[in-house]
Amino acid sequence: MTEFKVLSLFEREDFALKVVSLLRLMDFNGEASIDCGTCTCNYNSMGRDIV
Repeated sequence: MTEFKVLSLFEREDFALKVVSLLRLMDFNGEASIDCGTCTCNYNSMGRDIV
């Protein structure tokens, strides 16, 4: 069960990175991060800066 949760976390993190990369490529402003609000919270709680 724990292993599945860890794997799921990594999959979500990978997806979040792809979303952020796409937003950067398309040159969205900061407001675009509302679309990935939960991802932003997760990254901030892990001490990472996605801006």
